[in-house]
Amino acid sequence: MSAAPVVTQVVTQPEAPTLKRNLDGLRDLRQPGRRSGRAPPWARVTGGWLPTFHVARTPGLRVVSVAQSSTHLACTLQLGHNARVAEDWKALTPARRRSLVDALKAKQDSFNQANSALSLFLNFAFDAIKEQQKTTGEILLKLEKPISAGTLGNQTLKLDASTTGNSAKTKKLELTAEELAALVKVMRKSHGIFDLQPQILREMALIYSCALFDGLIADTLQTMFVHVPAQLQSGRRLTYEEALAFDGRQDLIAELAQREMLEVTRQSIEKQIVYFSTAHHVDVLGLAGVRLGDIAKVTEQRNLFVHNNGIASTSYVQKHDNMRIPGERILLEDEELKESIRHLDRVGNSLVNGLVSKFALQEI
Repeated sequence: MSAAPVVTQVVTQPEAPTLKRNLDGLRDLRQPGRRSGRAPPWARVTGGWLPTFHVARTPGLRVVSVAQSSTHLACTLQLGHNARVAEDWKALTPARRRSLVDALKAKQDSFNQANSALSLFLNFAFDAIKEQQKTTGEILLKLEKPISAGTLGNQTLKLDASTTGNSAKTKKLELTAEELAALVKVMRKSHGIFDLQPQILREMALIYSCALFDGLIADTLQTMFVHVPAQLQSGRRLTYEEALAFDGRQDLIAELAQREMLEVTRQSIEKQIVYFSTAHHVDVLGLAGVRLGDIAKVTEQRNLFVHNNGIASTSYVQKHDNMRIPGERILLEDEELKESIRHLDRVGNSLVNGLVSKFALQEI
Protein backbone atom coordinates (compact mmCIF):
# COMPACT_ATOMS: atom_id res chain seq x y z
CA MET A 1 0.00 0.00 0.00
CA SER A 2 1.38 3.40 -0.95
CA ALA A 3 1.92 6.05 1.67
CA ALA A 4 -0.87 8.49 2.36
CA PRO A 5 -0.33 11.78 0.54
CA VAL A 6 0.94 14.71 2.55
CA VAL A 7 0.63 18.39 1.75
CA THR A 8 2.02 21.44 3.47
CA GLN A 9 0.22 24.74 3.15
CA VAL A 10 1.87 27.99 4.23
CA VAL A 11 -0.07 31.23 4.37
CA THR A 12 0.44 34.63 5.92
CA GLN A 13 -1.64 35.47 8.97
CA PRO A 14 -3.98 37.86 7.10
CA GLU A 15 -4.65 35.07 4.60
CA ALA A 16 -5.30 32.42 7.23
CA PRO A 17 -9.08 33.03 7.37
CA THR A 18 -9.20 31.81 3.77
CA LEU A 19 -7.58 28.46 4.62
CA LYS A 20 -10.64 26.64 5.93
CA ARG A 21 -13.06 25.17 3.45
CA ASN A 22 -15.41 22.32 2.87
CA LEU A 23 -12.91 19.63 1.94
CA ASP A 24 -14.45 18.38 -1.28
CA GLY A 25 -11.25 19.38 -3.06
CA LEU A 26 -9.20 16.96 -0.98
CA ARG A 27 -9.99 14.24 -3.49
CA ASP A 28 -7.49 16.02 -5.78
CA LEU A 29 -4.69 14.95 -3.43
CA ARG A 30 -5.34 11.32 -4.30
CA GLN A 31 -5.03 11.77 -8.03
CA PRO A 32 -2.04 9.96 -9.56
CA GLY A 33 1.00 12.11 -10.23
CA ARG A 34 -0.01 14.95 -7.92
CA ARG A 35 2.99 16.43 -6.10
CA SER A 36 2.38 16.34 -2.38
CA GLY A 37 4.23 19.56 -1.71
CA ARG A 38 2.02 21.73 -3.89
CA ALA A 39 -0.66 23.88 -2.36
CA PRO A 40 -4.12 22.41 -3.16
CA PRO A 41 -6.78 24.58 -4.77
CA TRP A 42 -9.15 24.12 -1.84
CA ALA A 43 -6.98 26.22 0.49
CA ARG A 44 -8.79 29.50 -0.10
CA VAL A 45 -12.07 29.86 1.79
CA THR A 46 -13.66 31.93 4.52
CA GLY A 47 -13.19 31.13 8.18
CA GLY A 48 -11.47 32.07 11.43
CA TRP A 49 -7.82 32.00 12.47
CA LEU A 50 -7.85 28.39 13.78
CA PRO A 51 -7.99 26.19 10.68
CA THR A 52 -6.33 23.27 12.50
CA PHE A 53 -9.39 22.79 14.73
CA HIS A 54 -11.70 22.19 11.78
CA VAL A 55 -9.16 20.24 9.75
CA ALA A 56 -8.52 17.83 12.62
CA ARG A 57 -12.24 16.96 12.84
CA THR A 58 -12.47 15.92 9.20
CA PRO A 59 -12.78 12.10 8.86
CA GLY A 60 -9.64 10.51 7.41
CA LEU A 61 -7.60 13.70 7.71
CA ARG A 62 -4.77 14.09 10.22
CA VAL A 63 -2.78 17.18 11.16
CA VAL A 64 0.89 16.22 10.97
CA SER A 65 2.35 19.48 12.23
CA VAL A 66 1.49 23.12 12.74
CA ALA A 67 3.99 25.96 12.94
CA GLN A 68 2.89 29.49 13.60
CA SER A 69 4.72 32.76 13.77
CA SER A 70 3.49 36.33 14.04
CA THR A 71 3.24 36.56 10.26
CA HIS A 72 2.88 33.02 8.91
CA LEU A 73 1.08 29.76 9.55
CA ALA A 74 2.37 26.43 8.22
CA CYS A 75 0.04 23.42 8.40
CA THR A 76 1.05 19.94 7.18
CA LEU A 77 -1.94 17.64 6.54
CA GLN A 78 -2.10 13.93 5.77
CA LEU A 79 -5.03 12.40 3.92
CA GLY A 80 -5.62 8.83 5.03
CA HIS A 81 -6.56 6.05 2.62
CA ASN A 82 -9.92 5.63 4.39
CA ALA A 83 -10.86 9.29 4.04
CA ARG A 84 -14.46 9.92 3.01
CA VAL A 85 -14.26 11.79 -0.28
CA ALA A 86 -17.32 13.76 -1.41
CA GLU A 87 -19.03 12.57 -4.59
CA ASP A 88 -18.42 14.66 -7.65
CA TRP A 89 -21.95 15.87 -8.38
CA LYS A 90 -20.89 16.97 -11.87
CA ALA A 91 -19.79 13.48 -12.89
CA LEU A 92 -22.43 11.72 -15.01
CA THR A 93 -21.79 8.18 -13.80
CA PRO A 94 -23.39 5.11 -15.41
CA ALA A 95 -25.61 4.64 -12.36
CA ARG A 96 -26.78 8.23 -12.56
CA ARG A 97 -27.47 7.84 -16.26
CA ARG A 98 -29.59 4.75 -15.68
CA SER A 99 -31.50 6.42 -12.87
CA LEU A 100 -32.18 9.46 -15.05
CA VAL A 101 -33.34 7.40 -18.02
CA ASP A 102 -35.66 5.30 -15.83
CA ALA A 103 -37.14 8.44 -14.25
CA LEU A 104 -37.69 10.09 -17.65
CA LYS A 105 -39.40 6.99 -19.02
CA ALA A 106 -41.67 6.87 -15.96
CA LYS A 107 -42.76 10.47 -16.60
CA GLN A 108 -43.34 9.62 -20.25
CA ASP A 109 -45.47 6.59 -19.35
CA SER A 110 -47.66 8.72 -17.07
CA PHE A 111 -48.10 11.27 -19.84
CA ASN A 112 -49.11 8.63 -22.38
CA GLN A 113 -51.51 6.94 -19.97
CA ALA A 114 -53.22 10.25 -19.25
CA ASN A 115 -53.53 10.96 -22.97
CA SER A 116 -55.06 7.53 -23.55
CA ALA A 117 -57.53 8.14 -20.73
CA LEU A 118 -58.44 11.51 -22.26
CA SER A 119 -59.06 9.91 -25.65
CA LEU A 120 -61.37 7.27 -24.17
CA PHE A 121 -63.22 9.88 -22.13
CA LEU A 122 -63.84 12.00 -25.22
CA ASN A 123 -65.22 9.04 -27.17
CA PHE A 124 -67.62 8.13 -24.36
CA ALA A 125 -68.64 11.75 -23.77
CA PHE A 126 -69.35 12.51 -27.43
CA ASP A 127 -71.36 9.29 -27.77
CA ALA A 128 -73.39 10.16 -24.68
CA ILE A 129 -74.12 13.65 -26.01
CA LYS A 130 -75.28 12.26 -29.36
CA GLU A 131 -77.56 9.77 -27.62
CA GLN A 132 -79.13 12.47 -25.48
CA GLN A 133 -79.55 14.72 -28.52
CA LYS A 134 -81.35 11.93 -30.35
CA THR A 135 -83.67 11.21 -27.43
CA THR A 136 -84.65 14.83 -26.79
CA GLY A 137 -84.98 15.43 -30.52
CA GLU A 138 -87.50 12.60 -30.90
CA ILE A 139 -89.53 13.84 -27.93
CA LEU A 140 -89.48 17.40 -29.22
CA LEU A 141 -90.62 16.24 -32.66
CA LYS A 142 -93.68 14.53 -31.13
CA LEU A 143 -94.51 17.56 -29.06
CA GLU A 144 -94.22 19.97 -31.98
CA LYS A 145 -96.22 17.88 -34.43
CA PRO A 146 -99.74 18.89 -33.24
CA ILE A 147 -98.70 22.52 -33.07
CA SER A 148 -97.28 22.58 -36.56
CA ALA A 149 -100.39 20.75 -37.91
CA GLY A 150 -102.70 23.31 -36.29
CA THR A 151 -105.15 20.60 -35.18
CA LEU A 152 -105.12 21.26 -31.45
CA GLY A 153 -106.96 24.54 -31.11
CA ASN A 154 -108.34 24.86 -27.59
CA GLN A 155 -108.94 21.15 -27.23
CA THR A 156 -107.18 18.86 -24.81
CA LEU A 157 -104.45 16.79 -26.48
CA LYS A 158 -104.04 13.10 -25.76
CA LEU A 159 -100.36 12.68 -26.48
CA ASP A 160 -98.27 9.52 -27.02
CA ALA A 161 -94.95 10.60 -25.49
CA SER A 162 -93.18 7.30 -26.04
CA THR A 163 -89.80 7.47 -27.80
CA THR A 164 -89.30 3.72 -28.05
CA GLY A 165 -92.09 2.69 -30.37
CA ASN A 166 -92.96 -0.09 -27.95
CA SER A 167 -96.65 0.11 -26.97
CA ALA A 168 -95.94 -1.67 -23.70
CA LYS A 169 -93.84 1.33 -22.62
CA THR A 170 -96.09 4.03 -24.06
CA LYS A 171 -97.15 6.80 -21.69
CA LYS A 172 -100.29 8.84 -22.36
CA LEU A 173 -100.42 12.54 -21.55
CA GLU A 174 -103.37 14.93 -21.73
CA LEU A 175 -102.29 18.53 -22.29
CA THR A 176 -104.04 21.76 -23.07
CA ALA A 177 -102.67 23.96 -25.83
CA GLU A 178 -101.02 26.25 -23.28
CA GLU A 179 -99.48 23.34 -21.41
CA LEU A 180 -98.14 21.87 -24.63
CA ALA A 181 -96.64 25.19 -25.68
CA ALA A 182 -94.91 25.53 -22.30
CA LEU A 183 -93.59 21.97 -22.50
CA VAL A 184 -92.28 22.52 -26.05
CA LYS A 185 -90.46 25.65 -24.90
CA VAL A 186 -88.73 23.75 -22.08
CA MET A 187 -87.75 20.88 -24.38
CA ARG A 188 -86.37 23.21 -27.02
CA LYS A 189 -84.17 24.86 -24.40
CA SER A 190 -82.99 21.49 -23.11
CA HIS A 191 -82.28 20.27 -26.62
CA GLY A 192 -80.34 23.43 -27.39
CA ILE A 193 -78.00 22.78 -24.44
CA PHE A 194 -76.86 19.56 -26.08
CA ASP A 195 -75.92 21.58 -29.16
CA LEU A 196 -73.48 23.59 -27.04
CA GLN A 197 -71.91 20.68 -25.21
CA PRO A 198 -69.65 19.34 -28.00
CA GLN A 199 -67.87 22.68 -28.33
CA ILE A 200 -67.50 22.98 -24.56
CA LEU A 201 -66.07 19.47 -24.45
CA ARG A 202 -63.58 20.22 -27.23
CA GLU A 203 -62.34 23.33 -25.45
CA MET A 204 -62.00 21.47 -22.15
CA ALA A 205 -60.12 18.65 -23.90
CA LEU A 206 -57.68 21.05 -25.53
CA ILE A 207 -57.02 22.82 -22.24
CA TYR A 208 -56.47 19.54 -20.42
CA SER A 209 -54.23 18.17 -23.16
CA CYS A 210 -52.08 21.29 -22.98
CA ALA A 211 -51.93 20.92 -19.19
CA LEU A 212 -50.64 17.36 -19.60
CA PHE A 213 -48.05 18.63 -22.06
CA ASP A 214 -46.92 21.44 -19.76
CA GLY A 215 -46.72 18.98 -16.89
CA LEU A 216 -44.50 16.66 -18.91
CA ILE A 217 -42.16 19.53 -19.80
CA ALA A 218 -41.93 20.58 -16.14
CA ASP A 219 -41.44 17.02 -14.87
CA THR A 220 -38.80 16.31 -17.50
CA LEU A 221 -36.78 19.41 -16.66
CA GLN A 222 -37.04 18.86 -12.91
CA THR A 223 -35.97 15.22 -13.27
CA MET A 224 -33.04 16.06 -15.52
CA PHE A 225 -31.73 18.86 -13.31
CA VAL A 226 -31.96 16.80 -10.12
CA HIS A 227 -30.11 13.87 -11.68
CA VAL A 228 -27.62 16.01 -13.60
CA PRO A 229 -27.12 19.29 -11.71
CA ALA A 230 -24.43 20.30 -14.20
CA GLN A 231 -27.29 20.95 -16.67
CA LEU A 232 -28.40 23.89 -14.53
CA GLN A 233 -27.47 26.95 -16.53
CA SER A 234 -29.12 29.90 -14.84
CA GLY A 235 -26.79 32.75 -13.96
CA ARG A 236 -28.82 33.71 -10.90
CA ARG A 237 -27.25 33.56 -7.44
CA LEU A 238 -28.38 32.50 -3.99
CA THR A 239 -27.74 34.58 -0.90
CA TYR A 240 -25.97 32.99 2.06
CA GLU A 241 -29.25 33.03 3.98
CA GLU A 242 -31.04 31.13 1.21
CA ALA A 243 -28.26 28.56 0.87
CA LEU A 244 -28.01 27.93 4.61
CA ALA A 245 -31.75 27.29 4.84
CA PHE A 246 -31.30 23.87 3.19
CA ASP A 247 -30.40 20.75 5.16
CA GLY A 248 -28.09 19.35 2.50
CA ARG A 249 -26.86 19.55 -1.04
CA GLN A 250 -29.69 17.43 -2.47
CA ASP A 251 -32.30 19.79 -1.02
CA LEU A 252 -30.41 22.73 -2.48
CA ILE A 253 -30.18 21.07 -5.90
CA ALA A 254 -33.91 20.28 -5.86
CA GLU A 255 -34.70 23.94 -5.16
CA LEU A 256 -32.33 25.16 -7.89
CA ALA A 257 -33.84 22.62 -10.29
CA GLN A 258 -37.34 23.89 -9.57
CA ARG A 259 -36.28 27.50 -10.10
CA GLU A 260 -34.67 26.67 -13.42
CA MET A 261 -37.69 24.63 -14.48
CA LEU A 262 -40.10 27.46 -13.69
CA GLU A 263 -37.91 29.93 -15.56
CA VAL A 264 -38.09 27.77 -18.70
CA THR A 265 -41.77 26.76 -18.52
CA ARG A 266 -42.94 30.35 -18.09
CA GLN A 267 -41.61 31.12 -21.55
CA SER A 268 -43.57 30.71 -24.78
CA ILE A 269 -43.49 27.36 -26.56
CA GLU A 270 -41.33 28.92 -29.27
CA LYS A 271 -38.67 29.88 -26.72
CA GLN A 272 -38.92 26.50 -25.01
CA ILE A 273 -38.23 24.73 -28.30
CA VAL A 274 -35.18 26.95 -28.87
CA TYR A 275 -34.02 26.29 -25.30
CA PHE A 276 -34.06 22.51 -25.73
CA SER A 277 -32.23 22.83 -29.03
CA THR A 278 -29.48 25.18 -27.86
CA ALA A 279 -29.05 24.14 -24.23
CA HIS A 280 -29.60 20.39 -24.52
CA HIS A 281 -29.10 19.71 -28.24
CA VAL A 282 -32.46 18.03 -28.76
CA ASP A 283 -34.24 18.81 -32.03
CA VAL A 284 -37.73 18.32 -30.63
CA LEU A 285 -39.69 19.43 -33.68
CA GLY A 286 -37.46 17.48 -36.06
CA LEU A 287 -38.01 14.30 -34.07
CA ALA A 288 -41.74 14.95 -33.79
CA GLY A 289 -42.31 15.95 -37.41
CA VAL A 290 -44.35 18.96 -36.24
CA ARG A 291 -43.99 22.53 -37.45
CA LEU A 292 -43.35 25.27 -34.92
CA GLY A 293 -46.36 27.24 -36.16
CA ASP A 294 -48.68 24.28 -35.57
CA ILE A 295 -47.67 23.65 -31.96
CA ALA A 296 -47.62 27.40 -31.27
CA LYS A 297 -51.20 27.68 -32.58
CA VAL A 298 -52.35 24.95 -30.19
CA THR A 299 -50.86 26.62 -27.13
CA GLU A 300 -52.17 30.03 -28.19
CA GLN A 301 -55.68 28.63 -28.59
CA ARG A 302 -55.44 27.20 -25.09
CA ASN A 303 -54.41 30.59 -23.74
CA LEU A 304 -57.34 32.28 -25.46
CA PHE A 305 -59.85 29.73 -24.15
CA VAL A 306 -58.51 30.09 -20.62
CA HIS A 307 -57.89 33.82 -20.47
CA ASN A 308 -60.04 35.41 -23.20
CA ASN A 309 -63.20 33.27 -23.36
CA GLY A 310 -62.02 31.85 -26.68
CA ILE A 311 -62.12 35.22 -28.43
CA ALA A 312 -59.50 35.51 -31.18
CA SER A 313 -56.97 38.26 -30.59
CA THR A 314 -55.34 40.34 -33.30
CA SER A 315 -52.02 38.62 -32.63
CA TYR A 316 -53.59 35.17 -32.96
CA VAL A 317 -55.28 36.06 -36.25
CA GLN A 318 -52.08 37.53 -37.71
CA LYS A 319 -49.91 34.56 -36.70
CA HIS A 320 -52.19 31.55 -36.99
CA ASP A 321 -55.64 32.15 -38.52
CA ASN A 322 -55.90 34.97 -41.05
CA MET A 323 -59.29 33.67 -42.22
CA ARG A 324 -60.79 34.76 -38.90
CA ILE A 325 -61.65 38.27 -37.74
CA PRO A 326 -60.27 39.56 -34.41
CA GLY A 327 -63.05 39.45 -31.83
CA GLU A 328 -64.66 36.30 -33.22
CA ARG A 329 -64.95 33.24 -31.05
CA ILE A 330 -62.75 30.28 -31.93
CA LEU A 331 -64.80 27.18 -32.75
CA LEU A 332 -63.00 23.84 -32.70
CA GLU A 333 -64.02 20.99 -34.97
CA ASP A 334 -63.49 17.35 -34.06
CA GLU A 335 -60.63 16.81 -36.52
CA GLU A 336 -58.88 20.00 -35.46
CA LEU A 337 -59.01 18.90 -31.83
CA LYS A 338 -57.65 15.45 -32.67
CA GLU A 339 -54.80 16.98 -34.68
CA SER A 340 -53.94 19.38 -31.85
CA ILE A 341 -53.78 16.54 -29.34
CA ARG A 342 -51.57 14.55 -31.75
CA HIS A 343 -49.17 17.51 -32.03
CA LEU A 344 -48.86 17.78 -28.27
CA ASP A 345 -48.40 14.03 -27.93
CA ARG A 346 -45.66 13.87 -30.57
CA VAL A 347 -43.73 16.87 -29.30
CA GLY A 348 -43.88 15.70 -25.68
CA ASN A 349 -42.74 12.16 -26.49
CA SER A 350 -40.04 13.40 -28.85
CA LEU A 351 -38.58 15.60 -26.13
CA VAL A 352 -38.29 12.69 -23.70
CA ASN A 353 -36.99 10.33 -26.37
CA GLY A 354 -34.37 12.87 -27.39
CA LEU A 355 -33.13 13.31 -23.84
CA VAL A 356 -33.14 9.55 -23.23
CA SER A 357 -31.01 9.06 -26.34
CA LYS A 358 -28.65 11.77 -25.14
CA PHE A 359 -28.11 10.40 -21.65
CA ALA A 360 -28.57 6.65 -22.15
CA LEU A 361 -25.59 4.29 -22.20
CA GLN A 362 -25.16 1.67 -24.88
CA GLU A 363 -26.28 -1.11 -22.59
CA ILE A 364 -29.52 0.63 -21.57
